[in-house]
Amino acid sequence: MKNNNYRMHHPKLDKEIERADRQFKHEARALGQATGKRSLPALKGDSLEVYTETLDAGYQGLIAKIYEYIQTNLDSLDGELDGKLAEQRIQETVSEMQAIDQKNLQAEDKLGEVNPLLIMIQLFIAELVPAIMAWGETLFNAKSLQVVGDVLLTTFSMALTLSAGVWSFAHLTPYLIRKAPYLWQKYAIGGIAIFLVAAVFSVLSYFRIAFLESYVSIEIPPAYFVIINLFVFLASAGIIFWLFPSREETHAAFQEFWVRLWIWWRNLRKNKSRRNKNEIEDRQADIAKAKEALRTLGKSKELEVVSKRKEANGIFKQKNILYRSDGLPDCFDHKLLELELNFNNHQNKKS
Repeated sequence: MKNNNYRMHHPKLDKEIERADRQFKHEARALGQATGKRSLPALKGDSLEVYTETLDAGYQGLIAKIYEYIQTNLDSLDGELDGKLAEQRIQETVSEMQAIDQKNLQAEDKLGEVNPLLIMIQLFIAELVPAIMAWGETLFNAKSLQVVGDVLLTTFSMALTLSAGVWSFAHLTPYLIRKAPYLWQKYAIGGIAIFLVAAVFSVLSYFRIAFLESYVSIEIPPAYFVIINLFVFLASAGIIFWLFPSREETHAAFQEFWVRLWIWWRNLRKNKSRRNKNEIEDRQADIAKAKEALRTLGKSKELEVVSKRKEANGIFKQKNILYRSDGLPDCFDHKLLELELNFNNHQNKKS
């Protein structure tokens, strides 16, 4: 924010006051000499202000210039931030923050005991490990299936399809086991699943053996490959069975995740609104301090002018007495009429 550092000394204003004060004091010497030679004011019943009228008017003009200078800067500060508009914006911001708090409270009522992060970690692990195993199988099967004479791209597509089917079956089997109401049904589903995948792995094992025999002359029983593939399948199905969350848990976790995400987003908006509110309030406080500093400056400069005017009157009296021989006018002992001040208006009375 600009204009927020008002010192007690402003060079332009100070120079104007000093220049005018030197001129008025020079006039005071000339007036004192001229009136003294004419024995004015009269010794009794006369008024000093009649003879120092031009001096008083000059210093009163300085008071007016100080007011103009200060008021111009005050108006400039008022133009930086409209008070009513600022209060309206603050109130709108407060209302927006309250509305966000209300929405967050309503959203928090919907939150349950499900930990979305834990569910997502379980889901990630349950999908990642079987996916890695399926990809490894895909690469090995793609090479093995080349024994039928197809190009690598065709065999890779075939291997990928087989791995995707086994991967899907590794998900379906735990799901069916969980849903089975009786224990014997669970065992039956598990047994059928093992039988089916063992049959598929048995066929694939012959391709693998044929592929290996084209490179090395080692006899490997097909059961070895079947056992390895069954282990991979059972490991994948077991991980899915123990870690893969249920449909209800997954739904609840994603619902809670979105609720928490909306709460986080609304809190971001709330923090932004709070910052805007604080900025407006800080600007208001800075402007208020700047205005107070300007008024204090105005008071100080007015009192400075009052003091200089008193000094000018003293110079007038000294010169007047020096150039007259009839005595001391009684009006010299009278108190001066106070100047009309703007920032020290409690002094606008005759002392």
